[in-house]
Amino acid sequence: MTKLINLMKKAALFTALLISINLVFSQEKLPFEKIQIGEPYTVIDALTKKYITSKEKILTIKRSYTRGKYSYTLQTFNSNTLAQEKINVFDDFPKWYQEEGIIKLNDRVFIFYSLWEKSNSKNQLFVREIDVENCSFSAAKLVFEIKGRLTGEDIGFVLTEEGTVNARDKFDFYVSNNNSKLLIQYKKMYDAESDSKNKDLIGLKVFDENIDFLWGKEIKIPFV
Repeated sequence: MTKLINLMKKAALFTALLISINLVFSQEKLPFEKIQIGEPYTVIDALTKKYITSKEKILTIKRSYTRGKYSYTLQTFNSNTLAQEKINVFDDFPKWYQEEGIIKLNDRVFIFYSLWEKSNSKNQLFVREIDVENCSFSAAKLVFEIKGRLTGEDIGFVLTEEGTVNARDKFDFYVSNNNSKLLIQYKKMYDAESDSKNKDLIGLKVFDENIDFLWGKEIKIPFV
């Protein structure tokens, strides 16, 4: 009896599989005359590429390095037709800057970058908003500055005024669940030479959707 039940189960499973295959391959094929080929896109040879959807547009952010200078190419596409709408190139970022993150906050797109002010030993974090409709950047805004060096993860090598150095991803970005707040976190480098005296100092800063400061604090971890 048990063998008969198992055999019936296998038969039912096999039948269901045949029906599924038949449904997949019996779908109506799209007539060849209805297939349309769109206009070709401009090919951008970039170091990094990021794609973001915003309303009814697709925004591409492509970072390139040519002739000793970084530049960004912004492209916008219609998300329904996939037709390219605008393309613009920007090379007005400061020399020796380091990109820290591209963040989407409440359907607005921001690019954060840092500068090291050697004369005052300061890390400076800046932001520029991307106007998706006009495919352009806003003016730079200083978010905050931190005295002293910051730690981070090695992400390769960059050329700076101090020579070729290890680049570090120094800031972490966290968007709130309702997309209205942004938390930026950083960690300061140790000051003391002795490991027994070195304790992590974590910085936390919260901003609204306009990247205006709301709250901040530095927390010293109470153990080594």
